[in-house]
Amino acid sequence: MGQNSDGLEILNIDRSSYRLRIIHSIFNRNYTDKLLEDSCAELNLNGINNSQITITAVPGALEIPFLIRTILKIEDCDGILALGCVIRGETYHFEIVATESAKGIREASCEKNIPCINGVLTVENKSQAYERSLTKGRGFAQALIYMVDLSKSLEK
Repeated sequence: MGQNSDGLEILNIDRSSYRLRIIHSIFNRNYTDKLLEDSCAELNLNGINNSQITITAVPGALEIPFLIRTILKIEDCDGILALGCVIRGETYHFEIVATESAKGIREASCEKNIPCINGVLTVENKSQAYERSLTKGRGFAQALIYMVDLSKSLEK
């Protein structure tokens, strides 16, 4: 057993049957690529091979919920990690993108009863985006692992 920095207990169990998806926004890619790299590394450290992970890129955070719903209609998967980065600008657009992407991720997760982790950074500026992109990817992956483990344990 291990524990991540947020206090979630990550069990040492067989995850060789897990099928996971990562949806990766390419908008603000210099930050989201680091989230993706660290998330994949953390999944690997916890017994999930790259062959069990399907990564799909989307243009931005608003496109993530559409892809989650589409994926969950056409294939079985055990969990989805949505990665993106929305940086506040001078207009109201930030609030719309941040709110609607989060709402869409949550709704798809609840509707299909599949863990969907919102790994979309919502930050004030590029400095915050940089700092969070260096530290949050592993935590998002740990949250996905925890929720898939929990989901599977409740099925038994």
